[in-house]
Amino acid sequence: MCCRWISLSSSELSLTEFESRGSSVSALIRELRRDVFPGCVLICGGTGMGKTALARLLAAALLCEEPAPEKRPCGQCKGCRRVQSFTHPDLLTPTETKKKSIGVEEIRGILSALQTHALESDRRAVLLDDADRLTPQAQNSLLKNLEDHPPATHFILTTAYETRILSTIRSRVVTVRLAPMTQDSLTAWLSRQGLSAEDAREYARLSDGSPGLALTLSADETDRKLRELAYETVFRLSGEKDIPDAEYALRDLKEEFDRFLAVLERELRLCMRGDANMRKGECWAEARPTQLASALGAVIRAEQQRASNVNYQAVLNVMLQTIVEEIKKWPLS
Repeated sequence: MCCRWISLSSSELSLTEFESRGSSVSALIRELRRDVFPGCVLICGGTGMGKTALARLLAAALLCEEPAPEKRPCGQCKGCRRVQSFTHPDLLTPTETKKKSIGVEEIRGILSALQTHALESDRRAVLLDDADRLTPQAQNSLLKNLEDHPPATHFILTTAYETRILSTIRSRVVTVRLAPMTQDSLTAWLSRQGLSAEDAREYARLSDGSPGLALTLSADETDRKLRELAYETVFRLSGEKDIPDAEYALRDLKEEFDRFLAVLERELRLCMRGDANMRKGECWAEARPTQLASALGAVIRAEQQRASNVNYQAVLNVMLQTIVEEIKKWPLS
């Protein structure tokens, strides 16, 4: 998808909203509320699932000044506010957060700081977001501290690419895997972010349980227009007679054609699992998943042709013709 991801801050999600995101996540939150937290945690999950938000909430809870552990993070104390702004002296994280890779010198600087006492809290949190950016040398430099970390020090790592984390790292951490939000809970959360009830339902449907993707799509006007265009053209096809109108409507799509194909693929996959906005009574709404898979194959072949720089109008024509030929084979029942 060619759009800028909207990241989630810990102010947008609460720990309570993470309790239903998988058994390992809920177990970790229970330990936190008992004031028993592992020394090293690796949070795994897809892009936009809220890994960074969860990691920051956990760090805030560890450095929160609220006496009752079950009420942390309170979000109001100086500790919580400083974690939010990344100004807490006992929150250690790489300074260059936008770099493609994090080298060994950056990690050695953090480990050196751990040799001193905590400054404002009785513990410290080391936050390594997108830990897959750590070079192998940087990961290796962590091993001793992960195995035998300083007292009252907690390492929190996140990654969308678990296999890029060295096995020697993974064997030394508690791994939690962040499950997608349910469509109902994501819809409710999007409503609290200010989306209308209709938009909240729509973007929860489109985002496959990812709050970050849902927010990204809700702010992406191009995606919305391409989605509408897909339903007005390709998903209106029922025979050869419909091809000229579809080609005419899509005639000026050269610059956005690759994104259009990505939108088509996404909507077809949603339709195959019974979660798309097909009009009742039309052949697309009545088609079985195996029948829809044939249309999906035509879209995927079109994407492959575009990756080989085949002219978009030629690709479009072949794709529409192929989809219509497949529709003829659909013995609807």
